[in-house]
Parts: sequence; structure tokens; C-alpha cells
Amino acid sequence: MSSIIKIKRSSVTGNPTTLAAGELAYSALPDNGSNGGDRLYIGIGVETAGNAASHLVIGGKYFTDLLDHTPGVLTTSSALIVDANKKIDDFYVDNLQLNGNTLQSTNSNGNLILNANGSGKISFYNAYSFPRTDGTPGYGLVTDGAGNLSWAAVSASTATNLAGGTAGQVPYQTAAGITAFYGPGTAGQLLVSAGAAAPVYTNTASIYVGRAVLADTVTKWTNARTVTFATGNVTGSFSIDGSADVNNVVLTFNTSTLVATAVSAQTATTATNAGTAYATIGTHTAGSGLSGTTFNGASNVTWTLNTATLMQTSVNLAGGSAGQIAYQSAANTTAFIGTGSIYVGRAVLADTVTKWTNARTVTFATGNVTGSFSIDGSADVNNVALTFNTGTVVAQSISAQSASNLAGGTTGAIAYQTTSGVTTFLNIGSAGQVLQVSTTTGLAVWGDIDGGTY
Repeated sequence: MSSIIKIKRSSVTGNPTTLAAGELAYSALPDNGSNGGDRLYIGIGVETAGNAASHLVIGGKYFTDLLDHTPGVLTTSSALIVDANKKIDDFYVDNLQLNGNTLQSTNSNGNLILNANGSGKISFYNAYSFPRTDGTPGYGLVTDGAGNLSWAAVSASTATNLAGGTAGQVPYQTAAGITAFYGPGTAGQLLVSAGAAAPVYTNTASIYVGRAVLADTVTKWTNARTVTFATGNVTGSFSIDGSADVNNVVLTFNTSTLVATAVSAQTATTATNAGTAYATIGTHTAGSGLSGTTFNGASNVTWTLNTATLMQTSVNLAGGSAGQIAYQSAANTTAFIGTGSIYVGRAVLADTVTKWTNARTVTFATGNVTGSFSIDGSADVNNVALTFNTGTVVAQSISAQSASNLAGGTTGAIAYQTTSGVTTFLNIGSAGQVLQVSTTTGLAVWGDIDGGTY
């Protein structure tokens, strides 16, 4: 019959109180992280009263439980066991996670730091190495062709051709560093600046030349004009700006000047009275407004004012044609000005014109923006809302745009894509920091590799 050797054991105590040198003891007390259970002990060292100087842990269920998972699979609270290819599927060190082809920080907004020891440098693709210090503002990274990058002044490049656009289009800046194309217009049109907005192709009918406004029609002066009858036989005034007819103008007869003129115009030559000869007084002219040539034998000649004739002549002015306007060309002299405006080519001569007859609509229907606005020249057009045609903007940027320099950013900033076709800049990192991918946003961030606190 074989012998059975049993070792010291307990289900209620962890590390035994007494354990002789070379003696084994096993605690089956479930481990709680501090009670010493689920461990195999051996006594080592000089004994004192039968108790070895040290009780060493040499195994137990606590350790074998750490190995009870599939090799190559990272398991919580378990040991690392690589698979047959010496690989493990995931790995964490402090705030760093290495998974597949991604090394990223796990803490919020955590940085990734790649810092070579001593004079060592960070090498990418085993092809080129970055400098260890930051460069001068405005400098860029250049290669020496042998795998070494260094900071150097970068000169601006000059393009011979602009990418994009179509035949006849004109490039203009929609914003600082942003170039777009406008047009083409139609034959005979002129390109007119719209200030900070896109230029506009305009027909010559709406272009100023000197003080002449080239327009098909102009229906109103900027400033109304007043016609005044201040001297002569009538007085009064009226205003006109061309926007409407002027009706029911009221003029007042100056009767004193009318009578004086009528009387003074008569030259006495002969007069007769009932067959008796008198001194020659003369006769009036038909329609002059005077009648009678009576001589009373004394020194007075009596003329009679023909009121009906006088009033008829004063109410209507002789001469002129339909639509003409009377004006005083000199004292007591009335003339007429013709109808219509004076045209030079198709230009209406006016001091200024502030409004078109018909408001015009500017429509952005194709290209990178859409929208419209109306304008007639009577006021500024503010807050015009245009909508970016995202599809065409992105397509144009991807298929056509090429540049030696990117607009924007600050010295030392690195450009990266936030989304497809959208470029932004990452601010300068601290010395020694490296680029990493944020676990919260998925975007590039500067990061330190310091392990953090534990």
C-alpha cells in the first residue's frame, strides 16, 4: 500500500502562522485581494520556535485562474498569454492603447508624446527623421534627400495657371485666401465691381460715363426742379422731376404791367369826333385790349380797356406746341422748351439718377452658391443670404484645386482633414509632442507619451 503525504492546509486562514523550513501549506480561503487565500506557501530560512523566517508564495489557485483564457485575447484581471503568432489582440499601458494599427491615448483630450532618448530622433517609415527642436516662425520642414528633415525658410510660389473655372470666367476672392470664378458674361457686357461681393457683368445701359447715365429710359430726376414766373405779365411757379405730369398750375396776372404795356404801346396820330376835326390822335391795334379814341377838346385822351380781349389773351399764350413748357428767355419775353429729354446715343443727360425704372434681380443659380436679391438703386442691398452648394464646392476642391501654400493657420501649425474635402489647422504642440488620434473626436491632436498617473 502506497503512502499518502498531506501538507498543511486550511479553508479559513490565508498565510499560516507557523510554517517550518521546507514545509508546504495551502490556503483554500477564497482570495479577496488581501487575505492571502488561494495560495501555496513554503517555509524558508532559519526557524525560530519551529517557524521559518519567511513564508514564500509559490503557487495556488489565485495564479492559475489568471491563465484560464484563450491565448492572444486580452482578458481583464488575467495574465497576458500570446497566441501561436506571438500576438495579443489589444494592449493597454497607463493612458495608451495599442490596437491593430492604432496607438491612441485613452484619457480625455490626452496627448501622445514620442520622445527619443538623448540625441535620438523620431523616424517615420524608417525613411526620414524629424528635428528635435521647434523651428523659426514661418519656417517649414524640408528634406535633404537623405532622410533628414530640418526647418528652413519657405518662399512663396507663383502659379502660372489657376486650377478650375471655365472658358471666359474671371477669378475673384470670396474671402482672404479663397478664390472662386465668376461669369462668363454675354457679349458687350462690362464687369462692374460690387465691393466685397462678387463682381457683376452689367449691360452698358446701366453704366455711368462721366455724368451721363447710360440707360434705356429714365423717368425721374434725382432733384426736382422749380420753374418760376417772377417778372412780366404773370407770376407763380411749379416743380417737376419727370416722374409725373404737372397739372393745374396756377399763375397770377400782373394787371398793372399788362395795362401799362397796353397803354404805352399806342401812338396817337389822328382823332375825329362827330365830323369835327381835332388833333390827330391815332388808332389802336385790333386785339390790343383797347378801344375808342375820344378827344374832349382839352388835353386828355380817353382809352377804354377791352377787358374781354385782354383776359382772353392773358389766359392763353400764343405759340408753342403740344407738351412744350413756357419760360422767360428775358424780361417780358416768353419762349417755349420742347418736350422729351436730350439723348446722347442712348445716354440720358442728368445730374444724377438714383433709381431705375424697373428693379432688377441678381440670381446665383449655378456654381458654388445659390440665392438672389433685387436692386433698383434707391437704397443699398444688405444682408443678402447666399447658400453654399456644398456638392459643387467639394467637387471643385477635390478635382481641381492645387496650391503650393495653404491659406490660414499660424506658424508651426499642421494641416489635417477634419472631414472629406475640409482642411483645418492643428495649433502648435509643445516640444517633444507627437500627433495622435483622439479617442473622443477621432481627429488629430498633439499628445505626450508619459504614462500618466496610476
